[in-house]
Amino acid sequence: MPRTEKRVPADHSTDKDIPTILWFRKDLRLDDNAALNAAIDAGGPVIPVYIREPDELNIGPLGGAQEWWLHHSLTALKGALKALGSDLILVRGKAEDVLSDIAHKTGARSVFVNRAYERTDYDREIAVALKDKGIAISAFHGQLLHEPDRIRTGAGKPFKVFTPFWNAMQKLGEPHEPMDTPKSIPAPKQFPRSESLDGWDLLPAKPDWASGFSEMWTPGEQGAREKLKDIIDRDLHDYKRGRDFPAIDATSSLSAHLTHGEISPARIWYETRGLPAKTSEDVSHFRRELAWRDFCYGLL
Repeated sequence: MPRTEKRVPADHSTDKDIPTILWFRKDLRLDDNAALNAAIDAGGPVIPVYIREPDELNIGPLGGAQEWWLHHSLTALKGALKALGSDLILVRGKAEDVLSDIAHKTGARSVFVNRAYERTDYDREIAVALKDKGIAISAFHGQLLHEPDRIRTGAGKPFKVFTPFWNAMQKLGEPHEPMDTPKSIPAPKQFPRSESLDGWDLLPAKPDWASGFSEMWTPGEQGAREKLKDIIDRDLHDYKRGRDFPAIDATSSLSAHLTHGEISPARIWYETRGLPAKTSEDVSHFRRELAWRDFCYGLL
């Protein structure tokens, strides 16, 4: 059981000495990551953490293909963080216990995280528990085009039909302009201990039924940006019609990347600006598909 009492920094410490814990979840990217940028702006060292919680605390256990993707996505994220002078700490356990333990060992007083809309009640419980230990959680927007509470019916309820939801969403205007990847991330003098990703046994062994996956998919932020570039380069041509026909290569293939937060919907939205006018109907339909994500999360 991790110790939970709060460490009191020495008298000579300053705000710039106090680290901030950056809790990665389904936002495995550095581009357009509000929590990451806020952690850097806090002025102190940043400790990026990914927690693998027990299956019973999640919506359900990951399937084998999801585990394969997660392994490679975390590998890519760790490499990207190292390139900016940082690292990714991997820990298994309950989030409350892991975060309080890291805070105790490092002197961190704050946890920055992007909102996960499918588990708001659980997140609220964690925030209350950590607050009792002197640790504040700050949650940020960035996983959807707009925050769910911004799009409501006249009665203040979530829309249950997509078309009126889409009409209301368009009245809000453009989503937030995406933030670029930071040029560097301040690191602590010493990072907390990290578990080995290989020790999580996310990859299949014998038989290796995923051996051909990498020929079709490249998990991680760079893979997501390459998929986006592919559809932008073809101007989303014939997307509206072609996406309904499996024999036509007209889909974006971005769903898995969005699921793991390797690219933000706002980045996708803004990259579709400036496409030829002849594809405006395809662009509009593509953006409607992004809006469907917001609509579904708003119903949770």
